[in-house]
Amino acid sequence: MAKIVPSPDWFVGVDSFELCEDGNWVNNVKIQVDPLDAGTDNGLTFTSPNWPTSPAERIFRITSSYPDHPAHSFYYPTLSHLPRIATFTITKVKEYMLREHLETPHSPYDLVKLEDIAYKHTYGDQNRVPLATSVHSLSPQATTTPLPALATQGPSTTTSASYHRRRRPSSITTSSLPPAWVEGVTEPGIHNSLENAIPTPRTNRESIMSNSVASTEGEGNKIEGKGVAAISENPIPSSNAMAVIDDIVKNYQKEQRKKRRKQRRKQRREERRRRKGLKKIRPPRDCRVSEWSEWSPCSKTCDIGEQTRTRTILRHARRGGKVCPVLDETTWCGSARACRKTYFNWT
Repeated sequence: MAKIVPSPDWFVGVDSFELCEDGNWVNNVKIQVDPLDAGTDNGLTFTSPNWPTSPAERIFRITSSYPDHPAHSFYYPTLSHLPRIATFTITKVKEYMLREHLETPHSPYDLVKLEDIAYKHTYGDQNRVPLATSVHSLSPQATTTPLPALATQGPSTTTSASYHRRRRPSSITTSSLPPAWVEGVTEPGIHNSLENAIPTPRTNRESIMSNSVASTEGEGNKIEGKGVAAISENPIPSSNAMAVIDDIVKNYQKEQRKKRRKQRRKQRREERRRRKGLKKIRPPRDCRVSEWSEWSPCSKTCDIGEQTRTRTILRHARRGGKVCPVLDETTWCGSARACRKTYFNWT
């Protein structure tokens, strides 16, 4: 908005303009404006005195026929519209889009710490127990019932007993043990990772009960003592617990590497498909124009005239590209100071 001097209440400009059309920003707009009367002062000419209007009138646009007083400075009833007073040209240079930034984890994969796995497989929880503690150890207790899988020789006592194995059972399972022996087993199949990591026994004559003593050499060997127990042919020392955990961690990391490689291959395939599709779909092409030419000579050598400058189209827009901007501009030029003195002798 600019004031037309020396008038006290004449202005030229725009107060607002809608640049959004159908949900999109317009690329180019050219606005030709007419003078405005603010309605705060009386008078019909540029040099009218500062005579306030009370009450103030509404703001209106001055045209060649309104106000229709012969003394008005812009009253030209023979013209359909006034000569160009001012032109506003708005060109979209660049468009920015707001994007929502979401916090993403540094690693797309879950990291498992060694100490967490060690704690889990060493101590376990109430629902899962390691293989080494899956069966309660047999403590000396009073009993008068012989074991189903082991026969006794001699009378039974309430304080101690001597158990002799008459024959070698082919296998001993938790189903053949008394209920008191298997109450500590919480799951029929204990962790596959631990099961696979433990060495396979070399003989089927082992017992799965911990803290037990059994013989694998011959049939008639006797075992005497408080309680019956079995010993494994290939026991796992406590020092090998970390080796088992290390093996589990290595297997887990190996599986994660396989998953990452598979995901990268999938991403590369999708990227190749996307690039192949872009070759078929040609993107929009924007209009390109040349630089502005030099201003033309003024249309008048005396008084106020006009001069223009132009630019040409180098490449037209296609496939919905940005349309061409304004190709010509006009501005005022000249001055009455360059006129001869007789120019103002209008009588």
